[in-house]
Order: sequence, then C-alpha cells, then structure tokens
Amino acid sequence: MVIRKIGHIFLLIFVFGTLFIIRKDLAYSLGLLKRFATSHSVVVGDGAFVRVVEKETVFNPGALKITSQKQSPSVNTKKPTDAVLTTLSSEIFAQTNIERTQAGLPPLERDSALDSMAEMKVADMVEKQYFAHVSPIGESIKELAKKSDYEYAIIGENLALGDTLTAGEIVNAWMVSSGHKANILHTGYTALGVAVGRGVIDGVEHIIAIQHFATPISKCPQVNTFLKTTIANKQKEVDQLKKEITVIDSQIKNSTQTGESELRTKYNTLVASYNALMANLKKNVDEYNLQVNKFNSCVQKL
Repeated sequence: MVIRKIGHIFLLIFVFGTLFIIRKDLAYSLGLLKRFATSHSVVVGDGAFVRVVEKETVFNPGALKITSQKQSPSVNTKKPTDAVLTTLSSEIFAQTNIERTQAGLPPLERDSALDSMAEMKVADMVEKQYFAHVSPIGESIKELAKKSDYEYAIIGENLALGDTLTAGEIVNAWMVSSGHKANILHTGYTALGVAVGRGVIDGVEHIIAIQHFATPISKCPQVNTFLKTTIANKQKEVDQLKKEITVIDSQIKNSTQTGESELRTKYNTLVASYNALMANLKKNVDEYNLQVNKFNSCVQKL
C-alpha cells in the first residue's frame, strides 16, 4: 500500500495583524503625534500552520511465483487465448470480492483505469524482463499512476507469476501470503483493477497476474487549489499595503504640522484597506484550513 504523497504539500503559514486606525476626530498636534506614535503601529498576531498528511509508507508485498497444482511447470501446455486470459481476470476479481465478503468487508469496485495500469505493468515486466514491484529503471505503481493521471489517496499492488493457473490458485496463493492477503483485505481500498497476461521472462513463458488496489482521491473531500492561489495573491497585496503604511508612518513622524493632516488621511485610507483585506484573507484561510483538515482526516482513516 502506498499512502499518497501529494504532488505539492498544502502548506500555509498565515501571519495576521490589525492596524489601529488614527481617528479623525482626535486633535493631533506635533506633540500628541509623537506621544501617540504607537497608535498607528502594526500588531502581529500568532501564525497558523496547516499541512496535508504526507507519508511514504510502501506496502507492496513481494512478487509471488506459483506452481500449478494440476500440471508440472515443465509440461508444455497449450497457450491460453486472450479470451481465456480476460475470463481469468474477471474470475480473479470475483474471487477477491468473495474473500472480502467472507471477511465481513465491502466488495471492491472494478476500476477500468486500474485495469489499464495493471495491463501496463504486465507489458512492462515482459519488455524489461523482470518480476518485481519496482522496474529496472526504478518505476513502481506510483509512477504508473502518474503516467495514467490516476490520482489516489492510497494505492497497492499484488503480483503473481506461474504456469497454467486458475483464478482460485492465484487468489489462494495470495491469501496464504500475509502481505498479499493484507492488500486483499485492506479496509481502506474501494477499487480494484486486474490484468492477466502471458509472456516470456528469463526464457520461460509464464502466466502473469496483477492486482492494483486503490482509493481514488475523489473519495476524500477535495481541497480547493484555486482558493490557495487566491490566498497567496491576497497575501502579496497585504505585504505591499504594509510597506506603504510603514512609509507613511515614517513620514508622519517626521512631518511638519502643515503636511500632517494630508498624510494622516492617506494613512487612514491605507489602514482601512489593509484591515478590510486582512479580514477577508483570514476568512479565506479559515476555509482553506478547514478543507485541508477534512482531507487529512479522510486519508488518515484509510
């Protein structure tokens, strides 16, 4: 099983503050301005930090080689047709759900995208001459999912290779292997893809069976990436306003009484915009953090 490492970590550090607006109804002289200089300072509040669950726990059990109970592997048997292999794939899917039902678990849904990924795995093993979860060039089910644009919350893989095999033999062999059984009976999976093919590996023709388990990311509440972009853009606006306010603040402290009124008006206008933007930004951040927390909770339960 692979608990998905999200392509980008949802990471948000939000620092917010409130500016005290200089009220226009106060009588400001040069002396009062110096005395109450802190009345237009920036107060920085505590930061808020939220991230999506990030784990790299791989649970792909070892590749399983099976010898048929009916025939010796040395016997040259008739090659199964594509129709026979397709039927075998369907029987493996059905047998897997029988095992889950007997264990009190809900059946898995057949997923055509996972079927295609499993077929890609069969072809890749034959082409590159290997029988393992990771290919000679370092690609695993994670890379297959990425190539297939398959977004998942968790994902896993079972492999089997043998001579003339039945669905019962394949699934039974997986069920007596603790790692493969754990995939079949995993409570977090909702979907399954199966592929069965034949090919020559190391000079011997084999039947190759693949199971790809997953829970699509769509099964968990989604995080609005547009909202994250909106927050980033508003944060830039806030930073720019803060710089402008700091400049005006310095000018007020060094101004003559003649120019003070105009600067104070400009300062108050900027502060009003800053405070309004901060209130709106905080609302967006609260919503984003709520979405992330819901997503994290869903993934953690799988």
